[in-house]
This record gives sequence, structure tokens and C-alpha cells, in this order.
Amino acid sequence: MPRPRLIILSDLDGTLLDHHGYGFEPARPVLARLERLNIPVVLSSSKTAAEMAQIAALMPGVARWPFVCENGAGIVWPDDAAQTDREDWHRLRAFMQCLPSDLRGCLTGFGDLGPDGIAAATGLSRASAVLAGERQFSEPCLWTGDDAGLKRLARECAAHGIKAQQGGRFLTLGFGHTKASRVDDVRRALAAEMIVALGDAPNDRDMIAAADMGVVVPNPAGPAPNGFGPDANIIHAPAPGPAGWAGAVTTILDDIGFDEKGKTAHG
Repeated sequence: MPRPRLIILSDLDGTLLDHHGYGFEPARPVLARLERLNIPVVLSSSKTAAEMAQIAALMPGVARWPFVCENGAGIVWPDDAAQTDREDWHRLRAFMQCLPSDLRGCLTGFGDLGPDGIAAATGLSRASAVLAGERQFSEPCLWTGDDAGLKRLARECAAHGIKAQQGGRFLTLGFGHTKASRVDDVRRALAAEMIVALGDAPNDRDMIAAADMGVVVPNPAGPAPNGFGPDANIIHAPAPGPAGWAGAVTTILDDIGFDEKGKTAHG
């Protein structure tokens, strides 16, 4: 049997990147194996295009493939010129400024924090925090209110056509596409026959469910994706972060029968 045209669609923070140090070293050998097999690794994250381009350049083989940025708001190809349109981000900031004062006081966005505040909230270096602040399509926020306030905020967002997605650390406001809605876009763009999606947070759940096979990576810092239907093809990684990512992807490659020459064990 010919091998399927496989694509790995992966979240970053807490999945392919360590939640605290933002490293990926345990996954490096598996990324190198995927590069040898010519299997695309498409990153899908809440990060900005500027951040993801820098990260992709460090990972074996990843910079040649597109990546999904800002929770699905955009797809960026390696040869795309840097985008500068920030209209959606400015609309989100204007919405935040018009919220009732009690809600606004509990919602702190990257635009409020600035580079130093972003660095403090994320553990990023200041240089990396500058890239994280280059929002185009969405606004990650820290929410310090209660559940009742969060429900009110969700209603306010919905009334203005805004989606609020809870990630592993931030509540991200944005318009339009999500990580899940980009699965089919990636499938068409790269002629994929099989997409394996990996993630560790609630905002990865629908992306994982939309793929042909999903991998839930353990999340010690908060809730992991759950609530999958009985027909979902879901496995659980053996450990958090890049070590678990590497273990799960290795198992999938071996089970399908990919060898180091880019062929399956069946031929």
C-alpha cells in the first residue's frame, strides 16, 4: 500500500514547545525524521506571524511549510511578504475600551501590557515579547474576574461578532477563522490525505477533533482538550510538552509504517 500524504498540524506552547522554557529539544530528532520523510509540520498557534517565522526557522524542516497564526486568524506562507495590516487588532482594542468598567478592569490585553508586561506574563525575553506584541488579527488577554463576569464578557463579544477562546494561559479575542476552521484549508493547500493534529489546551479541542487523528498532550498547567465524541480518533501523548509530542508522533509514524527512506513497511 502506498503511504498516505501525511501532515502534522501542531500547537506550540505546551505541545511542541515547553510551557516554561519554550524549548523543543526533545522533539528535534523526530522533527529531523519528518524532514527526511518530507512530511510537512504545520504549526498552529495563538502566536503572531512574526513570532512563528522566527520559531519555524529554528526547527528542522519546518520553515518550508505554511503556519497558522493567531489562533487561526491567518495562514502565512514562507515566501509571503511581512503583513502590516492591523485593522482587526485596532477594532478589538476599540471594543475593549467600550466595555463596562467592571469588565474592562478585569481584562488586560497585550496592548495594555506592552513589551515589558508581555515578557513578565509569558516568561519571554523582551525581544521575543516585542514580536508577540505585533498583533494583526487577535488580542490575547489575562482575565482576573470571576466566572459570572466571564459569561457577561462572552455575551458582549458575541454581540459584536467577536470570539473569545480560552487557551492554556490567555483568553484570546478575535474575528473569523479558528484553528479548527483552518484544518481543511491546510488539507487542500498541501493535498493531505491524513492530518494528525496535536494540542494541549481547550482552544485546540476542535482542531484535534477536525483532524483524521488527534493527539491530546497532557497539560500540567491547566485543563486539556476533552469532550470528544465516540467516533473521534484520539490518542494521548505519554508526557507533557515536546517529549510527549515526540513520543506520540514516533508511535504514529511507526504504526503507519514510515521508514527512513520515505516508504511504508508495506511498500
